[in-house]
Amino acid sequence: MSNHQHDKLSAGQYYGSIVNRQAVSGMVLTELQHTEPRKLPSHAHELGFFSLLLRGDYEECFGRQTVTHQPLTLTWHPPLMPHQDEVGPRGVQFFNAEVPGDWLGRLREYAAVAAEPLVWQGNEPVWLMMRLYREFGSADTGYELAMEGLLL
Repeated sequence: MSNHQHDKLSAGQYYGSIVNRQAVSGMVLTELQHTEPRKLPSHAHELGFFSLLLRGDYEECFGRQTVTHQPLTLTWHPPLMPHQDEVGPRGVQFFNAEVPGDWLGRLREYAAVAAEPLVWQGNEPVWLMMRLYREFGSADTGYELAMEGLLL
């Protein structure tokens, strides 16, 4: 534990079982699952990332804010944002896309990058993340470029 009372996880590192992981153009794309209910320790991730809940029940605490996730909930986690998670009784399956720090720097030249968590349900960002997940499982020619475009 750090002096901030939470674990710091490096790129591609998560609690739970990694089903599949790929590094594409600096992005780290990970499908992971928890098969048992559990409360995870407070932690933060080195890279900012989008997390799409594919199945299961999940609750996440960011400071005083608690978010209950249903399947197809998409969350933006800013880099080094401390949070604590609880896996529900059915377990969970996620698809996560970590964004390299230099990408965030380039994006800041054109738009604000949220410094707080953002949550979407059933709208265009969720649809884009589902398309990214489909490309993640694909071996089609040019899939890396398609994935990079979808994440941007």
